[in-house]
Amino acid sequence: MKNAIKYLSVLAFFIFATSYALGDEATDYMSRGIEQGQKHNLNQAIADFTKVIELDPNNFAAYTERGLAKMALVKDSKDKNAMIASALADYSKAIELNPGIPQAYYNRGVLETGTGDFDSAIFDFSQTIALKPEPVYLSQAYMFRGSLRGGKNEYAEAMADLNEAIRLNPRLAKAFQWRGDLKQRKADKSGAAADHCEAYLLGGIEEGEHRQFSASIIDLTKAIELNPKRALAYYYRAIANREQGNLDAAMDDFAKTIELVPDASEAYNALGDLKKVKGDLDGAIADFNKAIQIKPDFANAYYNRGNAEYAKHELDGALADYSKAIELKPKFGKAYYNRGLVEKDKGDLVGAKSDFSLASESLDLIKVDRPPSDGLDMFKTKPRF
Repeated sequence: MKNAIKYLSVLAFFIFATSYALGDEATDYMSRGIEQGQKHNLNQAIADFTKVIELDPNNFAAYTERGLAKMALVKDSKDKNAMIASALADYSKAIELNPGIPQAYYNRGVLETGTGDFDSAIFDFSQTIALKPEPVYLSQAYMFRGSLRGGKNEYAEAMADLNEAIRLNPRLAKAFQWRGDLKQRKADKSGAAADHCEAYLLGGIEEGEHRQFSASIIDLTKAIELNPKRALAYYYRAIANREQGNLDAAMDDFAKTIELVPDASEAYNALGDLKKVKGDLDGAIADFNKAIQIKPDFANAYYNRGNAEYAKHELDGALADYSKAIELKPKFGKAYYNRGLVEKDKGDLVGAKSDFSLASESLDLIKVDRPPSDGLDMFKTKPRF
């Protein structure tokens, strides 16, 4: 199975609750190992967990954490097979010491999947599921087991597992892809196309969240080819196109989103923002009006309309819209700042000074509640449609 290890959150180092108290020295090494792992200092983390094991040979948590650090090193290891074998040994020892660790079974199953030991992997994913771990492990355990069962032509069992994985986490792109592959093998063309469309959509969204906009556009285009009426694919492709500077393509995609979902307030707001960038202030205001009509509590739409009005020197309208945006989102620092600009232009220096002060105190002026022109925010915020 291609690159199975990437589905493990290798930096999610866990502090295990143990039934015994570690000595102070072992506790210090354990804490430092977890901290070093979280900082990507994986060799130092391994050294610290090894020290814990020397001090407390029955510490299952240290074996599990050391195995996790070794998994994270596999990709860059000169001898990948040796690193995988060493990580497998750590997980097996952890399970020997404490058979109730779902993470150890899950991680061992991921490694076994990558090495082609599918029967052992199925056993470990089944053990993971039986131990009812946290949802991220549970959903992926079902997903992996479903894929492996599909490879063994256990169609009904594979479908049941993939269905459960998707129920637990509807954003698992690979679960949709593998379920689509199964349907394709059973000549369910429409079902396969729907699942593959969702897989490309989810993959495109994830790539956008990581600012991989070119890859995102490719995957979202594939989703659209499979289902030309999938509005979300147009919406997210528009965001990716905008971040790439393809403004006309982005406008076309936002317009297509609106055609498919007439009450897509987020698309109206984003389209208006682009029209403003291109100098079509009246067109932008019309789109912001529509967004507000659909969603009267849409703070960013009021803010954007205020910006367009300010660009047209319509100070009263801009002042009213910035005030409404602040009413709806009291820590909207950029709205305070822009309202201060309007007040300054209108000669209200006292009001302007107050708003500039409030803007500087608002956390969102630095990093929180950025306006919707930030593509990363839009990828991470699911629209209402």
